Amino acid sequence: MEDLKKDIYVCYSTRQFDYIYRVKSINYIITGIHVKTKQQFWAFKRDEALNNALASYK
Repeated sequence: MEDLKKDIYVCYSTRQFDYIYRVKSINYIITGIHVKTKQQFWAFKRDEALNNALASYK
């Protein structure tokens, strides 16, 4: 499980998702619905582009 956390970033914020996906044009791997909260989430592959996007996200 720890290896997955290093390779995958799960985004639960629609605002952050808009920034990563629409502004930075980074595609997500999969989307789903959180079992308890019933809110949508998006999973992104961790790489340099995503790390830079997360660092510049305000």
